[in-house]
Parts: sequence; C-alpha cells; structure tokens
Amino acid sequence: SPYVRLASGDAQKQAARGGMESPHGDPFTLLNLFQEWLEIKRSRRELSYKWCGRHGLAEQRLYEMAKLQKQFDDILHNSMRL
Repeated sequence: SPYVRLASGDAQKQAARGGMESPHGDPFTLLNLFQEWLEIKRSRRELSYKWCGRHGLAEQRLYEMAKLQKQFDDILHNSMRL
C-alpha cells in the first residue's frame, strides 16, 4: 500500500486525497492517485516527494508500482510477438 501509516489519522492528508477517491472502491482510488502522481512527475509543477507528503503517500511504493506497470507492458508486448 502506498499510504503512510501515520497519515491514516491525519485529516489534512485524507482531505487532500479526497478529490481522487473513487466511488468504485480502493483499486480505482489507487489508480487515480497513481495517475495523478505520474502527472506531477511529468509536468514538474512541484516536487513529487512534497506532493506525496501532503497526500500521505510513500513515494517509493509509487515507484514500485511504475516498475510493475513497465513489467506488465513488456510481458504483454512480448506475448503479442509469439
């Protein structure tokens, strides 16, 4: 989980994540957070580690998610060539 344990009781951090919560459940909320983090990284509007801190997220977990996404993409592309 990318959530920082100490942030679970922090109302400010929960409010910051509120706009990305999905009515369809946690997996979609996580996807929204991940996509927003990628946008922050791409746009360089602000430092991603500060954005993560404000939202109560462990940036290292988001990096791990990005690596997994790349691995899945590679597997799919390789399976299409067979």
